[in-house]
Amino acid sequence: DSATIQVNNRCYLNGTHLGYGKNFLLKPNPNPASSDIVIKFGQLEDVETTIKIVDVNGKEVYTPLNNKFNRSGEYTLKFTSNDLPNGKYFIILLAGQFNALETLHISR
Repeated sequence: DSATIQVNNRCYLNGTHLGYGKNFLLKPNPNPASSDIVIKFGQLEDVETTIKIVDVNGKEVYTPLNNKFNRSGEYTLKFTSNDLPNGKYFIILLAGQFNALETLHISR
């Protein structure tokens, strides 16, 4: 399995990094999903970032982003859910002081 990540926006003024405007985690797209999933998120801090997928029992089933150092900015994470059975999952974002959770449904 692999996941790809793309950075979209960063804010600089005269070479000084000002950070991105806000922390956020958007709902996954599509949702419900049957294969490819896109997650958009933003973080204000330059920190190690983790995104994990957990099932309804709290068991971690997939970690598309594991303690990767990300500069502040807006990111797009793409991964395939082919190894996940149908059901309800939670996407957990951990980025420094910011934590967020979104629901994901897999349906084939």
